[in-house]
Amino acid sequence: MLVVVYCVSLASYGQTFRGGINGSVTDQSGAVVPGATVELVNMGTSASAKAVTSSAGEFSFLDLPVGTYLIKVSEEGFKPLQVQKIPVSAGAIYTLPVKLSIASTGETVEVSADALTLDTTTTVETTDIPSETVQNAPMNGRDFTQLIAVTPGYAGYSGGGYGSVNGSRPDMVNWQIEGADNNDVWWNIPAVNQGGVSGIAGITLPLDAIDQMSVVTESGADTGRNPGATVNLAIKSGTNALHGTLYYYNRNEALAAQSALSSTKPELRNQQFGYSAGGPIWKDRLFFFTTYEGQRFTIGVNAPSTEPSTTYQTQAESILTAYGVPVSQTALNLLNGNGGTAGLWPTAALTGPATAFNYTNPANEHGFSHNGLVKLDYNLNASNKISFKWYVGQGNQIAPTVSY
Repeated sequence: MLVVVYCVSLASYGQTFRGGINGSVTDQSGAVVPGATVELVNMGTSASAKAVTSSAGEFSFLDLPVGTYLIKVSEEGFKPLQVQKIPVSAGAIYTLPVKLSIASTGETVEVSADALTLDTTTTVETTDIPSETVQNAPMNGRDFTQLIAVTPGYAGYSGGGYGSVNGSRPDMVNWQIEGADNNDVWWNIPAVNQGGVSGIAGITLPLDAIDQMSVVTESGADTGRNPGATVNLAIKSGTNALHGTLYYYNRNEALAAQSALSSTKPELRNQQFGYSAGGPIWKDRLFFFTTYEGQRFTIGVNAPSTEPSTTYQTQAESILTAYGVPVSQTALNLLNGNGGTAGLWPTAALTGPATAFNYTNPANEHGFSHNGLVKLDYNLNASNKISFKWYVGQGNQIAPTVSY
């Protein structure tokens, strides 16, 4: 059973002004090398980032500033490799194949068949994102939907923010939670983790509840429904050993760089905190898993606008007087209020000079959410079980409009 409460909002996205690098790591025989460390360095700024190759030997760095990059690849038993002068262009993904050599002729590296992801039996392509990647991948707002970006065939953020896979429309992805439908009936985007204010999901499925995420493209008739891809989440379960997590994440503008286009750093604070716990109720048979995540955020908009300040009004009155046109008291009342009645504009918004962008709204966007999940599993045998899942999210988001 899946119970979902969610918020809906509209968002618009423009063409990306950044690029990316993806690729794969293999050995001399052509076998993929999973778990290899890939470090990315901007040759102009020395900014760096790290990733770990997937079970398919693949890596991806998205939303990179335009420039020239250096990539370092290392893995135990192989010679470290550096690739220099990799160009990143706006809106383009540079695909880089990397081949590692054995560190010493006296050593032997064996690649098991399980590590090879090439399927020669079917045309289905599956990307498995393991739990460690789900938990540790840097994602704004801890939003699992962003993980689809590591899927081969992913075409970048667009229309609704969930991306296009294999050239399909952004709403042509089938989202599931352990095989249950997770598609919004109106927009055909994820019902859980829909974007709200500034792209921050109205509610979130806690990452600590997700065991693995798989993305199937070029799927068979058994999957169906959408031509783009099918994303399926595997939810964690309890085991015979008690296990859990306790976490607190804080994003703060004090640790962020200041924009060259702004004289100040607007407030940008996002707190996410929670726990997960799982274990046995009846050893070997009945298990529980539960998680809760709370979120609090504040975003300083500081958006400038042009308002009919009193200085503007004085200039307008002088022009009317010069042409013998009487000043409308009704218009003045609407602008500034009269006899204790408020006008259409707050007084604080009318104190600026008679210039464009003479007012900056001090109001902030803010919101909160409470998100919880409970799962019970009863094992019938090694292959079959009865599973009960209950998920609920509740939150509120407020943002000032562009009209003040």
